[in-house]
Amino acid sequence: LGILSRASDRSPKTRQTRTRCLEREDFQMMLITAENSKHAEYGSFLAQIEVLSSLSRFELGKMRDLLAEELFDGDEEIVTQGDEGDAVFFLYEGACKAYITGEFGEVEVRHYCMHGEYFGEIALINNEPRRATVRACGDGCVVLRLKREDVDLSVGNIRERLNADIEMYPQYQADTARGALAVSGDFN
Repeated sequence: LGILSRASDRSPKTRQTRTRCLEREDFQMMLITAENSKHAEYGSFLAQIEVLSSLSRFELGKMRDLLAEELFDGDEEIVTQGDEGDAVFFLYEGACKAYITGEFGEVEVRHYCMHGEYFGEIALINNEPRRATVRACGDGCVVLRLKREDVDLSVGNIRERLNADIEMYPQYQADTARGALAVSGDFN
């Protein structure tokens, strides 16, 4: 890896160039250090998520190694209603919103803005199409993606923990109805 540094003397015709090299071992150590730092950051992030709080350090470590960081611009779709549910997503930075499209058009049903909130688990666990479209909002967001096969094979009883939290989602139907009332102007 060569890193170039340029220095000019007073003469416009003459330019001096210096090349600096980074030894292979030093470069590898920089990469390893950055990776270890990211792993530690993900580990503390996961430990703060309530549904994961009872996982052992070993289980959190396994899960941390399976996460993939994904960046989305504002208004970019993360998941689409009707698509196959192949992953669960944890909000790492930024914000996103969930929308359901039905007889009253597209209605916002949830705003994810808290570090550690998650979505996509219903379709993943129940093996059904996605119930909502989730889009990044504002300046965008960063999510950590955990694939279906990793939930199934590698993370202990995380499936049961996520499944227990699904009970709070019937609110989507109520939120959709409220959104339709807001669109028509009929408020309670």
